[in-house]
Amino acid sequence: MKKRDIIELIEANNVIEEHQDLLSTIQNKTYWSSSYKNEKYWFPDIKEFEEYFKVLKKELLQAQEETKKAMETIQSKECSHEIRLSYHSLFSSSNHCVLCGHTASSDNVISFKESSYRNKHTVTFVSKDQEDEDGYYKVETGKTRREVYGMILEILKNYEDEEEIDLVKEFDKLNLENVKINKEKRKQENYILIIGGTNLEYLNQEKGIFISKEIKTSSLKIFQYFISLLNTKVAVIDRKEIIEKPIFEEIEKDHSKILLQEYTTFGYLETALYQVRNIPFKLIIDLSEIYDYKIEESEIKETPHDLNLQDSFPNSQIVKIDYSTNDNDLERTCNHMKELLKK
Repeated sequence: MKKRDIIELIEANNVIEEHQDLLSTIQNKTYWSSSYKNEKYWFPDIKEFEEYFKVLKKELLQAQEETKKAMETIQSKECSHEIRLSYHSLFSSSNHCVLCGHTASSDNVISFKESSYRNKHTVTFVSKDQEDEDGYYKVETGKTRREVYGMILEILKNYEDEEEIDLVKEFDKLNLENVKINKEKRKQENYILIIGGTNLEYLNQEKGIFISKEIKTSSLKIFQYFISLLNTKVAVIDRKEIIEKPIFEEIEKDHSKILLQEYTTFGYLETALYQVRNIPFKLIIDLSEIYDYKIEESEIKETPHDLNLQDSFPNSQIVKIDYSTNDNDLERTCNHMKELLKK
């Protein structure tokens, strides 16, 4: 990253930390998320403190706005997650980027959603502040985020604002103790999503009566083609009849490279797509044939349903393949898609 971007990230984090305690007084927090309370519930209705509450409300609104802008700054930067603090638990550890907050699991965690090279080319300090089942504790040889920022800012003094900086290389020069430095370069991984099959619509779910199209999918052939490529991860969303075919059992299920999800109705397909929405798929191959069904005057009417994949995956290249594609055309299409991955 450039010096200018690194400094902006540090400053944004400092703003968030500065306002954290104040804003915690107006937050509704749950295990999964937090949100701000409605303004009318910020303060009790006490007349003698009304003027004081007005001043405090102004401070809260300002802190809220500055925090929002700081978070937008962090989200706008393409961070390389090179400098981390590690947090330990009983069976594994996680590594948190000090600049953007990105979390990467330790290497002993099998993960499709995370890169196999997620901890390469990194500098990792043990966090001074840890937590286990017995509560919070300190690691004397660990570092706080502010201490790491101090070291980064000292390195940045030797650079101009627009210069690109390899922080891993710079930290390696310092010969620090109690730090893990991995100088190995990360390799580019390509994530691919294949959507096959067709949805069914229940007419009577209790009796198992439904309508559907015949399954005519080539997802298996396309899966075989791409899973053989180096540094490639493939997710397949298809009907149960396809996912359970022996060909998938014959392929060694490396769960860090392969993700299989099945669906029946359109609702289940929507859920499957929602579950993979945050995976950075470079290529999405849509072989699905999805329909909306309804009965009018004792006749079944069907209307093709557009999955609007570009809305859900705006940064992915999406290729729609028609069922009429023959094997020769399919091979040419696969070769073309392979070239798209190189771009």
